[in-house]
Amino acid sequence: MSKLEKRLGLVELTPIEKLYDNPCANNLESIPKTNQTYDMLVHVCSNDGMALEYASKKLITSELCEIAIKQNGLALEYVPKKIKDEKGLSWYNRLCEIAVSQNGKAIRSISRELLTSDIIEKALSKKDESEDGRIYEQTIYPIAYVPEDLLTKELLEKAIEYYPLCIKNIPRKMITKSLSRKAALGDWRTLKYIPNRFVKGEIAEIAISQNPMAIKFIQQEALDPSVCQKCFEKDPGTLGYIPSAYITKEMCLKVIEKDRLFVLEPPEETLVEKFGTNDVGIVLFGDFPESIRNDRTILEIVIQNDKDSPLQLIWWNDEVRERIKGEFPLRDKRKEVINPLRRQTIEYLKTKISASEEISDEGITPLKIEAAALMNTAVVELPSKKISRKSKELRINANDVPGFTDLSVGSAAGLKVHYVSDIHLEHQLSKTFEKLGNKPKEKQVSLVVEAISDKIHEMVSEVKDENDILLIGGDVASSKELAAEFYHELYCQWRGGIIISILGNHELWDGTTEKDWVDSRFVSRPVEEIVDDYKAIIGRGIGETDDLDSFLSEDLYYDEQDVNSILLENELYILYKNKVSRIVPEEDIVTASEEELADLLSKCTLIVLGGIGYSGLNPVYNAQTGLYRRAIDGIDEDVRRTERFRTVYNKVFDCAKDRQVIVLSHTPMRDWSDDVYNKNWIYVSGHTHQDELILSEDGTTVFSDNQVGYKPKKWKLNAFMVDKLWYDPFESYKDGIYEITSDQYREFNKGRGIMCKGCSYPGTLFALKRGKMYMFLLQTPQNLCLMVGGQRKSLKNKEVMYYFANMRLYAERVRKLISPYQAIMQRLSEEVKKIGGTGKIHGCIVDISFLSHIYVNPYDGKMTPYWAWDITARRPFANVEKLLEKKEPRLLQQFYVENQKDELPLIGTKSSSKPVKYKQAALPTWVFGTEIYEPSRIMKAIQFVWEQNVIRIWNDDVLSEKGQKQSLLPLGTRRDKK
Repeated sequence: MSKLEKRLGLVELTPIEKLYDNPCANNLESIPKTNQTYDMLVHVCSNDGMALEYASKKLITSELCEIAIKQNGLALEYVPKKIKDEKGLSWYNRLCEIAVSQNGKAIRSISRELLTSDIIEKALSKKDESEDGRIYEQTIYPIAYVPEDLLTKELLEKAIEYYPLCIKNIPRKMITKSLSRKAALGDWRTLKYIPNRFVKGEIAEIAISQNPMAIKFIQQEALDPSVCQKCFEKDPGTLGYIPSAYITKEMCLKVIEKDRLFVLEPPEETLVEKFGTNDVGIVLFGDFPESIRNDRTILEIVIQNDKDSPLQLIWWNDEVRERIKGEFPLRDKRKEVINPLRRQTIEYLKTKISASEEISDEGITPLKIEAAALMNTAVVELPSKKISRKSKELRINANDVPGFTDLSVGSAAGLKVHYVSDIHLEHQLSKTFEKLGNKPKEKQVSLVVEAISDKIHEMVSEVKDENDILLIGGDVASSKELAAEFYHELYCQWRGGIIISILGNHELWDGTTEKDWVDSRFVSRPVEEIVDDYKAIIGRGIGETDDLDSFLSEDLYYDEQDVNSILLENELYILYKNKVSRIVPEEDIVTASEEELADLLSKCTLIVLGGIGYSGLNPVYNAQTGLYRRAIDGIDEDVRRTERFRTVYNKVFDCAKDRQVIVLSHTPMRDWSDDVYNKNWIYVSGHTHQDELILSEDGTTVFSDNQVGYKPKKWKLNAFMVDKLWYDPFESYKDGIYEITSDQYREFNKGRGIMCKGCSYPGTLFALKRGKMYMFLLQTPQNLCLMVGGQRKSLKNKEVMYYFANMRLYAERVRKLISPYQAIMQRLSEEVKKIGGTGKIHGCIVDISFLSHIYVNPYDGKMTPYWAWDITARRPFANVEKLLEKKEPRLLQQFYVENQKDELPLIGTKSSSKPVKYKQAALPTWVFGTEIYEPSRIMKAIQFVWEQNVIRIWNDDVLSEKGQKQSLLPLGTRRDKK
């Protein structure tokens, strides 16, 4: 277990390790009292005094109590009575003083007879420092725990002097006018807790002089015009708390002028962005008096300030009308019910809606200006540079290949990786931008969103496998607004697994124009800030716009999608032990020792290194040509960032050069490293707009052949298939028979994606390894069992060596016998995927959807489509077409299209409408009984032989000559009487 694994949260610490890693009360609670030590208690109580509650009473000493209470006075509550009695009253009184000096609320644990004026005063002068003073409404102050009869006038005044807001915990009958005045002098917020009879005159003036927002705590009838005028002059945002009778049209105009008016209450983020803080007085349109809400002069000014306001006000009025009909009408800040706008006002607003969408003085909408700027960006073509390599390369014209390369060599199911780069949305959607014209902004947005959605459908609609990976190699767009919409639509339509993205040089343009680029005064945002923005967009599917005119009509917020999507920048994505995904940050990669990093990567079944890469080694096309605009405007910075990426690459190379690693960079390797390609790794890049594919004789593999580019074209995904890797805790073991633990057995299964809690049965557990094939046996004095996940199956032969000696031959014969059936199932799966189904194979069943399936009888090859809620209720259909008509109509159209093209020889209806039998798929004398799920379960067990290299079913007949024509079923399985 390495520090790196701990830092990444990849290892499950023992309770004691957790305690020392994070010494706190909660972690001590999980340690049995019998496992605690005194040194352990000193360690945890020094960091969290409240841990004293869970300490073993046998180990608690007076010294430990003092340690805990000095850390947190509230631990006084957990001092054992035995210790109090042993140490005496003098010691305990001193302990009480220490406790209240550390945390005033410790006074709650002190009995009344021990409360002295000195202890009370110390308590009142010390509150819990861990509490946030701004959250005063939730705070309970020490005075709340002092008996009333001990609260003298002097103590109350001292308490108010220390913490004015503690007045909220003083009994109301004890609050006097002088005490209220003292509290108001200390903090204007105390007005909320001062009795109403005192919140007027001098006390109100005192609070208002500190902050005019104190007006919201003063009752309407206690306000007079002069006080209201003072508040308003200091902060126009107080208007909502001023009685309607005192509000003038001039005051409302001032609110609009100071930009404090909102139709609806804005989120805190908007206030922080607009005013630099969220603690600012704002006025909602409903806070205007009813007569002023309907005043044409006011409305004209509102519309001039925000041309979208007529439509917003009509929407607001609709909500007012709906709410006033129910139990919860809208109310203003004065708690008065808001009435709908007058009919004449609504008619007036309707006449202003079209005017709000008039074109600008330049004759072009703001969005069109943005689009034009995007289309006028300088295009720098980057020719590929001939690379000198030690190994002979086979360069292939990308136009001569179908976009799919199978790099897998094993017989198990592979992992399909799709990739695309350089989409350049601004250019790909040029025709859409041209159509925007002078259309309303809402319509412009709708057209752009629809165009992006259509192109993404064009690109990903064929991907159905939930395990497929998608790599996006940067240059999706030059603005985060377009990128946000792209990723949102992608999340909605992607049906595969994880999406791994990197940025390109165009993302670093950060939405700037050529004018910004050439302006020497323009200062770009830091690269790290831009990367963080894109991480938020890509990692959560959320995008936000900076202003209305930049791209969209309002901020984007999208619900979280069930899509695992990440952005890498000089980072690693790893799948640890085939079960836990993590991102390894650049800092951890660089600072970890080679031994730590190598050990971590040896346990990973998927490793992707990602980042822009940069262009410090390109003598021509680098930052000096404006590749990154002002984000990186000098070669020195380009070289520095190139060196950072290369440092990460070299570290990973040294630690995992013999493992399968995917390197995803925007720029080609020659731009950031002069090394040779690692023949064990797969390189994916873009940037050059010159598609290139390298499949070298020594195994070197470079995919740079799916760069969409600037010219509008059809979008597609290219892909490659690699062997699916497993985490194998026994990988370094030589062939042999090993006694293992239940935990090791569980870890092996989880590493292969097999759900298993381990072995819960008594006996000796053995792992048998021959090459890459495994078998697990449980031996007891009476029996020998084959382990199938968490279950055991009794075996006829009781000698462990018998199975070890025959494992390889058994697996070979099973594969040979099953291969025709396996081929049919695979072809069937591919046809189902063509019509939009899932195509998942499990046992003898191929899924069309969660409820619709196709069963292929393994002993006669008969194919039966059926629909089922569960394994006890099935409805068979004559053919797949009938099943789709009744249960999956959404797939019918694609079925007809593929069937017409003769692409469905197995499930199509062009040849016959009768149930089809495939003799080539039939297995000799396979007899599974009458229920389809029994053979399917057995078939699924047999699948483990070729999919996971694990033998989970054994039939001795397979090893005999006769067995080559016999069943693979365990002995005693019922034979079909037919």
